[in-house]
Amino acid sequence: MLIAITGGSGFVGRHLASALMAEGARVRVVDRAAPPPEPFPWGLKDVTGFEFVQSDVADRRSLDGAFSGAAAVVHMAAISTLRACRVEPLAAFRVNVLGTANVLDACAEASVGRVLTLSSRRVTQAGAGGPPDVYAATKQIAETFTPLTTEQEVAMGKEVAAKMIAYFKPFQNEKAQAYVRKVGRAVALASARSLAAAIRKNQFDLVLTGLQSDDHGFGQTGVLLAELLGMPHATIIMQIEVQDGRPGGTGAGMKLKRELEAGWFQWVEVPLPAVLSIQSGINKPRYATLKGIMAAKKKEIVIIPRAELGVDFAPTHMVEKIYVPQKTKKTEFLSGTPKEVAAKLVERLKHEARVL
Repeated sequence: MLIAITGGSGFVGRHLASALMAEGARVRVVDRAAPPPEPFPWGLKDVTGFEFVQSDVADRRSLDGAFSGAAAVVHMAAISTLRACRVEPLAAFRVNVLGTANVLDACAEASVGRVLTLSSRRVTQAGAGGPPDVYAATKQIAETFTPLTTEQEVAMGKEVAAKMIAYFKPFQNEKAQAYVRKVGRAVALASARSLAAAIRKNQFDLVLTGLQSDDHGFGQTGVLLAELLGMPHATIIMQIEVQDGRPGGTGAGMKLKRELEAGWFQWVEVPLPAVLSIQSGINKPRYATLKGIMAAKKKEIVIIPRAELGVDFAPTHMVEKIYVPQKTKKTEFLSGTPKEVAAKLVERLKHEARVL
């Protein structure tokens, strides 16, 4: 049996691919990442034996033939991080909503018998009065759209049976916990040590890192790298202005705009060379030109084996547990007339909060 998985590069997707192949199923990963043997930026580089189709669910034409011969399709492709959805809401809509419609239509064209589309618990949280967000909104539209699209396809004579499920706490099973403990060891420090060892061999003026990863979210790699290199560093950078020289002969440097809390910003000056951690949204993503793509293919990608770096990768910390925070406070409603409520409030401020 051939089962196709859209977005099989994610945490759940790659485990699903492995589990299905262990059960004897043929697996086809449909993803917009570079196909093998290019280095995969995710865990499928450790999974072998699957078919790969490079396609973008937001582009209906690219899905032609992607599901040919598949007995079932598991649709997992989505822009799922809250930050990415907030920064690029239109992109989230194209992938999460239109992408779902495109997958269902392509499945109908390919006569796929069963389609499983995945949603998120955030839809339930938002519906229960939780904080609204772009991700939950797009997944909720996809949930509503799935049965409507299925009914339309059946009415047109195209056989397709679609089902929507939402998965909760994918990290809570033992295998996932073991995976988190395994990859959670010294991720930021080991990465910084590796980068520092490689960068020291080259002359550089500026090193740019991301702010934090979407999985662990440590936000420490750039800071640690700067310390290991002995270079000035600034984080959460929203704007960069290069200064060729400053009064007093202090040399070249940069004027940087940093994002602070509550909508505040800070301007700082940093000399070169330096290490900067860049905030998402500093620029608008652009489609690469054909000339640029062809030029990029000619650029050499230097691969340095870890063993040649002479870096200590001994674990410095361990992720022991991932869990939902326990509620320790409760809301109490004070009833009565305004005068009675005020009196009760004063009593609590005196004896419970102890601020009076």
